[in-house]
Amino acid sequence: MSDVRALFVAAEEARLYEDLARLMEAFWADVRGGDESRMEEFAARRERIVDALDALGPIPDLPSVGRDLLDNYWERSATAIRRIQDLDREIVKVLEAQKAAVREELGQLARGRELHEAYQGAAPMSPVFVDRVG
Repeated sequence: MSDVRALFVAAEEARLYEDLARLMEAFWADVRGGDESRMEEFAARRERIVDALDALGPIPDLPSVGRDLLDNYWERSATAIRRIQDLDREIVKVLEAQKAAVREELGQLARGRELHEAYQGAAPMSPVFVDRVG
């Protein structure tokens, strides 16, 4: 791979990681605000970015003049990746809290159902007619 091609791939990789970090920030804002309506859209966009990153392939080390520029692109990628990891942790915390809230709500519904059934009393086994009691 030529030096120019390596620099192009490194620049594209940095751009894609930064795009992914911005997408994660938007998703985190939605989830934190309780809006999960765009989850499928988020997943589809994330998948496209990850596929584009996979298609780039590895970037070789440059022994020539472009080394400083390549290091700059790698640093941009590394910064975006660290941000993505931080956002992943934050999103998981929010989703775990929401899951716990749903679990608590389901538990309250189950307790309410039990109380309702206890109030109703036992259901008769079969109908009893007054004219047949005897």
